[in-house]
Amino acid sequence: MRSGSARTTSRAGVTLVPDHRALFTRLTTLENLRVADPSGGKGVEDMLDLFPPLRTKAGVAAGKLSGGEQ
Repeated sequence: MRSGSARTTSRAGVTLVPDHRALFTRLTTLENLRVADPSGGKGVEDMLDLFPPLRTKAGVAAGKLSGGEQ
């Protein structure tokens, strides 16, 4: 299988989440999702639909989440 360009991969919605979890630890989960929401990409509501457990953590500061939750 041939890999595409970075632009093609990005437009397909594939995103790299670095291992160091560069989050805004004082912002809530929902606020972090809003900051990360690229224009023209999946919206925050779509992300919450894809990952339902995020809804229960929406108001929790990212720094209070476990490593796996982050």
